Amino acid sequence: MRVLVADDELEVARLITAALKEIDVGNVKVVWAKDGVEALATFQRNARHLDCVICDMKMPKKSGLDVLRGVREIDADMPFLMVTAFATQEAVVTAKKLGVSGFVAKPFTIDDLVKKVSAATSRPFPTGQRRH
Repeated sequence: MRVLVADDELEVARLITAALKEIDVGNVKVVWAKDGVEALATFQRNARHLDCVICDMKMPKKSGLDVLRGVREIDADMPFLMVTAFATQEAVVTAKKLGVSGFVAKPFTIDDLVKKVSAATSRPFPTGQRRH
């Protein structure tokens, strides 16, 4: 599985990456983008090789909503999870209208993230059983 993680906070991106790599489903590849502009450029270059996008809602240059809008112009069915600590009702409504697959609320646990990725991608990933 290949996932684009877009988050301007390096520690959050590392946490998401570590959580995804803990999923006992084989080889998970993560591509990281540090802002919305980089996320869209990365998605445009790699869209056909990606299985999921996990994107922070608030980022510099372009917001997560801007990234979602751009992703939907290229691939209407790409699983897209929005990560946020603070989401206004207006932002949530807009994200839903744009076809967001789900939301991941900060702070989150590895199992929370696994469940959301599993639901968004329709792939059953084990929870509670990690590779060591």
